[in-house]
Amino acid sequence: MFGKLIPQKIGFIALTMVLLSACGGNDDESSNNTLADASSFKALNTYNETLASCVSAEDSSSRCDLNTLPLIGMEVSDPGVDHIMDRVVVSHDWMGQRFSEVLNTLPEQMLPLFRAVTAIVIDSDIRPAYYSIATGAIYLDPAFLWLNTEEHSTINTKEDYRAGFDDPLAFRQVSRYVRNGSTFADYPALTDRHQRTIKDITPLVARMLLHELGHANDLFPPNSYDHLYPHQNVEQAAYDLSEQWVSNRLSNHKPLTSETMFSLAGVIYNGSDPSFADLEIVASEVGDHFKHGGAADQYAYYSQYEDTAMLFETAMMKYLFNADYELAFVSTPDNASHCDSYDIGWGVRNRIGDAQVKQRTLFVTQSMLPAEKFSDFFDSLFPPMEISGDWCLGNEDVTDSANTGTVSPYATLRPYL
Repeated sequence: MFGKLIPQKIGFIALTMVLLSACGGNDDESSNNTLADASSFKALNTYNETLASCVSAEDSSSRCDLNTLPLIGMEVSDPGVDHIMDRVVVSHDWMGQRFSEVLNTLPEQMLPLFRAVTAIVIDSDIRPAYYSIATGAIYLDPAFLWLNTEEHSTINTKEDYRAGFDDPLAFRQVSRYVRNGSTFADYPALTDRHQRTIKDITPLVARMLLHELGHANDLFPPNSYDHLYPHQNVEQAAYDLSEQWVSNRLSNHKPLTSETMFSLAGVIYNGSDPSFADLEIVASEVGDHFKHGGAADQYAYYSQYEDTAMLFETAMMKYLFNADYELAFVSTPDNASHCDSYDIGWGVRNRIGDAQVKQRTLFVTQSMLPAEKFSDFFDSLFPPMEISGDWCLGNEDVTDSANTGTVSPYATLRPYL
């Protein structure tokens, strides 16, 4: 169900579960992300009395309508940091402070993307990050935001619930962003307590935001805000716009088709039982199936929503930060703890330079940010470059931070949002 294309006319409840699962929360898991201790970060703002209750609504009867908590884009066409911070809900004040500091360092092209959300929630219980169609909010993992041990001590260190889904398989996908010969936006281990700076965390938060805001702008693309009815809740409003969803238009005209990749994605991201073929396939064979499709990442085969979000994320990280996405399918030796244990069966850098991927990515980015002129950017992209060797090296000009230490499963092998 989740790996295949989702029909436009799908029930409200089913669609909610798909989108929560698509970004990291299945129905059971998302209910464990309690927001009982969350409150509005800014004490004085228009929605101070309603923010926390609206973003924690658990059933359709308690969901807020757009009159009570509208999308940011329904009120302001060019939101600034102050507009966005008015919609921030946190469990600890430092989370709002760090988020504000990061927002002030991000490229200004990212700020219009917040028009598609009702709120931004940062809570110690959220892992992994996700977007919810039920509330119209994005829910962010504070593991990306802490700077010191005091802040780190307030977040939980539970592992992503999907962490063991791919254990039966003979391969893993690993990924990273690289820039100027070094790893960029690498995920820290949950046990890492090294002091960090705003400069250190900005790439991490940017990647998380681009992915989750990609989901929101998929369902509420620009120019849709003036056509929303305030008496509807977010889910009802989104459903009425389904023909305009970027993911629906992308999947209707340029769908992914690999049954092998769909099957593997069901195992890895949904915990489905692997078939015999799933268990037998090795890293190089996965690469052969993947490279002939139009996806930016294996995660794209989990749902049309993740397909769209990964195209948007990888393109915008290159466009805004000149960071190239590098992914590989690697072997999984027993008891491996260091990156040089993972041999690359097939890997690639700058996947969006592939002609098929480029065409799909251009459609997504232009649909979500029509004011940006992407044509020259995509015309200037270099073709993809395949990589080989072990994951420490990939290519000789890339220095992975894991070269001098062990590989954290959370940091390197399971970076999905």
